[in-house]
Amino acid sequence: MRRLSLTLAAALYATQATAGLSFRTDAPEPVDHQYWKFLVRSVAKAADAKPPQDIVAMLEQVAVVEEMEKVCSHARPDLSDRLAKARDDWWEHNDRVLSAFAELVRTKDTSPVSKTLLGHFRAVQRKLDSEFSSAAQSGENCDWVLWEMRTGHLDYPNPPTLARPRSRTK
Repeated sequence: MRRLSLTLAAALYATQATAGLSFRTDAPEPVDHQYWKFLVRSVAKAADAKPPQDIVAMLEQVAVVEEMEKVCSHARPDLSDRLAKARDDWWEHNDRVLSAFAELVRTKDTSPVSKTLLGHFRAVQRKLDSEFSSAAQSGENCDWVLWEMRTGHLDYPNPPTLARPRSRTK
């Protein structure tokens, strides 16, 4: 599984590089989820493809995890190895997301659905990059990011909830 996640990560970064993306460009407008859901269903029907219904949410979660790891690894080089391992472990824990994303990458040249969805994914990454980069300049939240990734709080679709101490009321 680790080899597959490393291969997927390499494919992800190769896709970004070949698309000539610059992560420091203007961020896109906020994502209209209803529009994307409609678009995915419409294109899927036309191409006779059936991506998971929650593929847009999956891609957005992948973008969050990948961008948090990238920005924090740059801001805090001392955490870079642990963040990379936490990201790889995230891919292993979220095998359904891994399978769906790997299928999109595999079929990006032959499926209009995959091409459209990966375009959405890249747009979300650009938006997150601009948001995370300004917030992570100091690197002070990167310990929290590492903790969130390690404890499964960024898992898809239902991250575990923290047990909070109950307050005593009289």
